[in-house]
Amino acid sequence: MAHSVNIGINADGNSDVGYGIGFKSDSSDATGESGMLHALLRGLGFGGSAGKSDEVLYARAEPFSVNGSMSSVNGSSDREILLPAEAGLEKAEGAQVPFKLSWIALAGIIYFSVGGGPFGFETVLLAADPSVCFWTLLAFALLWALPQAICIAELSTRYTRGYNEWVTAAGGTWIGFTHSLLRVCFNVLNNAVYAELFMMYFEELVQLGPWAHAGVTLGFEALVVAVNLVGVQIVGKASVGLLVIMLSPFVVMFCLAVPHLDFKMLVEFPSPASSIDVGLLVSVIMFNLMGWDFMGNVSGSARKPRRDVPLATSVALTLVLATYAVPLFSAISVVPADQYGDDLFTRAAGMLWGPLEYMVEGAAFLGLFGLGVTFMSTSSEAIAHSTDWQYIPKFVGKRFTSREVPWIVIVLQGCVAFLISIPWDYSALVQVQMWIFSLSTMVIMLSFIGIRFRTRNEARANNNFRVPLPFLLIVALCAPSIGLCIFALVGGDLRVIILGVGLCVVVVVMGTARELYFVRKRGWRWRVSEPPEPPPLLHGSAINV
Repeated sequence: MAHSVNIGINADGNSDVGYGIGFKSDSSDATGESGMLHALLRGLGFGGSAGKSDEVLYARAEPFSVNGSMSSVNGSSDREILLPAEAGLEKAEGAQVPFKLSWIALAGIIYFSVGGGPFGFETVLLAADPSVCFWTLLAFALLWALPQAICIAELSTRYTRGYNEWVTAAGGTWIGFTHSLLRVCFNVLNNAVYAELFMMYFEELVQLGPWAHAGVTLGFEALVVAVNLVGVQIVGKASVGLLVIMLSPFVVMFCLAVPHLDFKMLVEFPSPASSIDVGLLVSVIMFNLMGWDFMGNVSGSARKPRRDVPLATSVALTLVLATYAVPLFSAISVVPADQYGDDLFTRAAGMLWGPLEYMVEGAAFLGLFGLGVTFMSTSSEAIAHSTDWQYIPKFVGKRFTSREVPWIVIVLQGCVAFLISIPWDYSALVQVQMWIFSLSTMVIMLSFIGIRFRTRNEARANNNFRVPLPFLLIVALCAPSIGLCIFALVGGDLRVIILGVGLCVVVVVMGTARELYFVRKRGWRWRVSEPPEPPPLLHGSAINV
C-alpha cells in the first residue's frame, strides 16, 4: 500500500499562510511501515476503509515557524519554516471517508511498538534481585513511560510527522539536526540488539565458535534486509499470528507455574545495595518500555483523539507490563536463584514440561525475527524521512520506484548492525543504545514543554487530544521522566558514558558546521533556525509515511 503526502503552500505576503495536506493510498502495494500498519489493522479486524484505493484526506492548519513565532502579517522579508500546528481535518470534495482507528486498534498498535514479547527481559535478573527488578519496572512504567506516552500523544496529534517535526518546531534546525543524527545512531544500534538477542537464544541450542557466530549473525541480518526489500508486507499481514505464537507458550508456562508461585520474592530485598548493577538494570527496563514515539504515526488517525488516545495508551501500558511481569514471575518461581541467566525462560519451561522448552525456543526465533524485520522497516522509514528536512544526504532516502522501499537505508542499516553486533554482546549494546535514547527522550520532553509554553493560551483545536493540565502541572508531569533520563545518562557504566559523550561531541560539531554553512550562504547573517530553503516536503513533494 503506497502512501504519499502532498503539501502545497499558498502564501500571501500580507496575509496568513495556509496549506493543505493530501493523503492518498493505493491498495495495490502494501510495503514499508504503512503497509505493515494497515495489514496489522486488517488482521485485527479494525479500521474503516483501509483497503480502499484513492482515499484522500485533507488537513487545514495554522502556520507555525521553527523559531516559535507565528507567520507574519506585515510582509516581512525574513523567511520562516512553516510547520503544521493544530490541524483541523476537512474532507476534500469527492473524497472517501478518512481511515480512522478505534481505541482498541490504537491500543493494539501501540502495544506492538512498545512490547512485542518478553524476550530479553530476563537479562534484568543479572543486574538485581527479583524484588528490585519488579518494583523498578513498575516505577519506570509510571514515572518514565506513562508521562512520555501522554506527552507524545499530544505531540503526535498536533504534529503528525514524527519526532523530526516535534523537535524542529520547538528548538530550530540545529537542535532538529543533532537530534536526528542521534536517532540514526539509536536505530542502527537497535537493529544490532535484535540480531544479538536472536543469537543469544540460538546459542542456547547450539554452541558456536567466533566465526560460526559471525556467520549466523550475518545470515540473520541478510534475511531481515531481504524481507524488508521484497516482502515486508508478509510480516505485516502475519503480525497478529506472530504475537499469538510468541505469547502462547508463556500463557501455558504461567498456568503450569501457578502452584509454584512465591509472592514473598516480591518483597524480599537484598541487604547489600552495592550488589545492584544500576546501569544494566535501568538500561534493560528502559529498553523494554521504549517505543512510545511511534504514536506519532498513528494517533492522528484516532476516531476521537481526545478520548481514544489516553484510553489506548493506558490499556497498552497495562498489557506491556503484564507481558514482562507475568512470564518473569512464573520463571523465578520455578528456577532456583543460582540458575538465573539468559536462558531463564527456556530453563523454566523445561522444568515445568519438557516440550514447552522447545515451544519457547521456537517462539523466540520466530518472534525476534519478526520484531527485527518490523523495526528495520520503521527505522528505515524514519531515517529516510530525515532527508525531507535536509538533515541527511538526499541519496540515503532513495527508493525503489516500484515498491517505494528506501533500499539504501535498509542495506546500510543491515551492514552496520552486523559489524556492531560482532564485538559487542547484548548487555553492552542495550546500555549504549539506551544512553542515546535517554538523551533523545529528554530532548523530546523538553520540546513538548517549550511548545506548551508558547501555546499555553491557545484553545484546543477541534477534536485533537491535549493534556488537560496547566503549564506548571505539565512541567511537573514531565519532570520525573526527564529526571530518570538524566539519571540514566550519568548513573551508568563509565565506559558507556564516555562513548556517549564522545558521540554527542561529534554530532554537535556536525550540527554546528551545518549551521555555519547555511549562515555563510546567507551572507553571515546568524539565523540558526532558518535553513537556506524550506524542506522539500513544504514545496509539494511526495514522500512515504
